[in-house]
Amino acid sequence: MRRLLIPLLCPCLVAALATGWTGGTQTQTNADLIEAAQMKCDVAAYVVDPDPNGLNVRSGPGKAFTVVGTIPRRESAVEVRVTGATGQWLRIRDAVTQEEDETVFKGEGWVFGPMLVTQTKNYASLDPNALNVKVFKEPTKRSAVVTRLPNETEVKLVGCKGNWAQIQHKKLTGWLDPDSQCASTLTNCS
Repeated sequence: MRRLLIPLLCPCLVAALATGWTGGTQTQTNADLIEAAQMKCDVAAYVVDPDPNGLNVRSGPGKAFTVVGTIPRRESAVEVRVTGATGQWLRIRDAVTQEEDETVFKGEGWVFGPMLVTQTKNYASLDPNALNVKVFKEPTKRSAVVTRLPNETEVKLVGCKGNWAQIQHKKLTGWLDPDSQCASTLTNCS
């Protein structure tokens, strides 16, 4: 009995292509494959990379891709717009300091998602101790709620879909709806 192996496009294949993998006939460019593999989104986040040299921005989703720029470490938070995701790698556009409104990176590139965060919020109650921010199992409000977090809880960004943020808090991974996200460190997002 023969088995038909169908190659699946996954982050590991994208990384293999970036490092020069040439197995088989390639009819698409590496950029086309990355575009096909990524989830489109529109989410705001801010940088928390502790590296004093800043956060590397790469040409593709993985360490094998070249560094196209660096987002410098700043005293005030640096906000980015997340426009795509492949695995835990996030495509960002522009980086601007929140206090000075200074652009510190212009253009698009890829960063490792857990180096970006957002905060939780709930307009109904801004009590920082109330567990009123829902984290969903899937990116829809019809999905099960996996936990509730207090307002202003900093959560790592590990993915996104549309305007939903896939987050990680401690050992839990789930989804924040657009109204439960706050990328500003200057206000309580009320």
